Amino acid sequence: MRMGNNVTSYLIILCWYERKRLLIIGYVTGAIFADGYFTVLYRCLVMKNWKPIMIENSRIPVWLSYIAPIKIGAIALGIVVISRDTMTEQTRNHETIHFQQYLDLFFVGFWLLYLWDWLVGLVIHRNGRVAYYSIRAEQEAYMNDSNLEYLSERKRYAWLFDYKVKTPPYLDQILKEDDDNA
Repeated sequence: MRMGNNVTSYLIILCWYERKRLLIIGYVTGAIFADGYFTVLYRCLVMKNWKPIMIENSRIPVWLSYIAPIKIGAIALGIVVISRDTMTEQTRNHETIHFQQYLDLFFVGFWLLYLWDWLVGLVIHRNGRVAYYSIRAEQEAYMNDSNLEYLSERKRYAWLFDYKVKTPPYLDQILKEDDDNA
């Protein structure tokens, strides 16, 4: 391993890769890892294969539904996804998309943007349910949850620019459902 002269900080990565725990310690710059380690390091940093911890048949989504503008079936809370029932593959995919969004914005950034998008949607649409579906994170998840290959082809951060709070692609369908229920 060759190390740079002016490097003082260390890189520590702990990730699950192919069902094995791997701890890589090296220098942030100037380090050349032994053959194969760089590939594993790259795959860990890409994070496309990372999955959240799934908890099914919980009462937490039921309790949260009392304060939310929608009935919550499952919710991603950081590295954990909690569901009121057994999750379908589509729901698992939807919540894993949210988990990847958490990774994009380092958890706190996700919640700040999520709240901001909901508030902007509430001001624009004057309806909590429509504001929820207007959130960019929800738009990406709902538009792609039926495509089980989406996570492997998903581009990091694209959802921040591809979707707009003002005009979710399925807004007409949401408004029609609201009119039918009224």
